[in-house]
Amino acid sequence: RWFLPPNAGTPPIAEGIAVKNPGALTREILKTHLHDMIAVSDDQIESAIDYLLTHVKVVAEGAGATGVAALLLEPELFVGRTVGIVICGANIDSRVLSSITLRSLVRQGKLVQLKIQAYDSPGTLSVFSKIIGDSGGNIFELNHQRLFSLIGAKMVEIDAMVETRNLQHAQEIIEKLQLGGFLTRLIY
Repeated sequence: RWFLPPNAGTPPIAEGIAVKNPGALTREILKTHLHDMIAVSDDQIESAIDYLLTHVKVVAEGAGATGVAALLLEPELFVGRTVGIVICGANIDSRVLSSITLRSLVRQGKLVQLKIQAYDSPGTLSVFSKIIGDSGGNIFELNHQRLFSLIGAKMVEIDAMVETRNLQHAQEIIEKLQLGGFLTRLIY
């Protein structure tokens, strides 16, 4: 269980525009020129940051990517129109950018977490790794757990983060692991 202090929330990804009230100058500009507004979530902003990085090769912070997030969320609103989006803020923290990129791979099924149960015997990891490699997957991270699980004493539990082409490829790897005698399930 997690206990959070009152009024504690996660910090927004677009902290540069996360204000409770716009300033006087901004309020006047909005009164004159604002016709509509699109609200986007942090997940949608993260997707826009990743889209800009992977497809446009542009680095943007959360606030700088919100316009693209709106465009990706409601593309039909912009069909047949000339649209300009200001993309700014390449000073995004490298750890945040790395996290966004990896989370995007997880959402796309290109990075999956598997939980595998097997008999604990010499060569188990070798066989397991070969099945994944022969299937075109790449082991990104591995945790070989003997002690802190609820399975039998002669068993081992393996948590594996595996790079795949997509979710269908991940399912193919799971099927091959199961055919090889490894009880496997997809965690993420």
